[in-house]
Amino acid sequence: MIAPHDAATDGEDQACVTEILAGNRDAYARLVSKHKSRILGYASRFTRDRAELDDLAQEIFVVAYGALGSYRGDAPFSHWLMKIAVRKCTDWLRTLQRERRTFSSQETPQEIAAPEGREPWAAEDARSLLQWAFSVLDPLEKTIMTLSGIELMPLEQVAKLTDLSLANVKIKAFRARKKLAQKLETIREQLT
Repeated sequence: MIAPHDAATDGEDQACVTEILAGNRDAYARLVSKHKSRILGYASRFTRDRAELDDLAQEIFVVAYGALGSYRGDAPFSHWLMKIAVRKCTDWLRTLQRERRTFSSQETPQEIAAPEGREPWAAEDARSLLQWAFSVLDPLEKTIMTLSGIELMPLEQVAKLTDLSLANVKIKAFRARKKLAQKLETIREQLT
């Protein structure tokens, strides 16, 4: 969920950006420290691997640092940074999709939920099952469903973060929910 708008925080962030652009690189460490947990929280929706998560967050902050000159200050810095995070995570998903598989459509929910002798359907396996279900979605659909369904952002905000029209986000979200429902129906069929 998006944090409430705070004018004082916006002012602090804007002051840091001004310092950084004036040559004070230490000011960027303050911005990173302030926003790191939010970025890590969002990026963790896309990977369970701690090293990948750290790399993804670092890439987001590197891109943000390089783009600071384009930050106009007409929106809160946290929203601007989140927009970069959304793009970077979507790009990361596309790369991941090309380089390796996450879950095979051949794997059954039972194989995912109860690996190597563990009790089936343990609470910690819910994330694996969700990722298995998300395997039918393309990277942009995953991003939209993560923002709207998991982060609970309003579709209007999702549209702003993804640079899509509200109508396009609604259509993609509808299609993604339909694909997820079909995939989850597989679970029900395999369990009965």
